[in-house]
Amino acid sequence: MDEYLAQVELSSQTEGERANVRRLGVADRKLRLAGLQAERRALYPLRETGEIDEAGFRALLQELDLAETATVGDMGQR
Repeated sequence: MDEYLAQVELSSQTEGERANVRRLGVADRKLRLAGLQAERRALYPLRETGEIDEAGFRALLQELDLAETATVGDMGQR
């Protein structure tokens, strides 16, 4: 239902408004991806200093992988 309502709302917008929504969506996804990449870079020093163990490091990397995959997938759909 939410998807339907979003489509109805989009259909009532002008082309310029739809273009702005698309640009904002792309910018949002790029920012999310940059944040995820920064989180990934921050994990390596934590592992090296022993603040997190190998299992924790791998679990966090896997979560980041999934989040990045979802973000990149969103980019392809828009």
